[in-house]
Amino acid sequence: MISEKGNYARNTIAVLEKKGRQSKQKIWLDLAERLKKRRRGEIKINLWKLDTMAEKLKGKTVIVPGKVLGKGELTSEITIAAFGFSERAKKEIEKKGKFMTLKELVESETKPSEMVIIG
Repeated sequence: MISEKGNYARNTIAVLEKKGRQSKQKIWLDLAERLKKRRRGEIKINLWKLDTMAEKLKGKTVIVPGKVLGKGELTSEITIAAFGFSERAKKEIEKKGKFMTLKELVESETKPSEMVIIG
């Protein structure tokens, strides 16, 4: 039986692949491939790590093809798109920046030149 998270992952991968084929932009296919990796290789990144990169990536949407965890806090404004967020991470990000799912990123007007994949 496939879990709810498994269905969500498959659906997200399908949306990314479709966007990649339609737009011919490799970033979407790259994200889909990264999400296909086994769960053992799933990327998890804490807020403090993203905060250390925030100044260098000012004005970019940071993409995490995994889960953002809530350890640490943000001191700079940042927009983060990820497969998942812990509840604490969501609360902390709302204080200084914005967060969105990868599906929401696909639907947004964000240009690939304004995106950076972390992990």
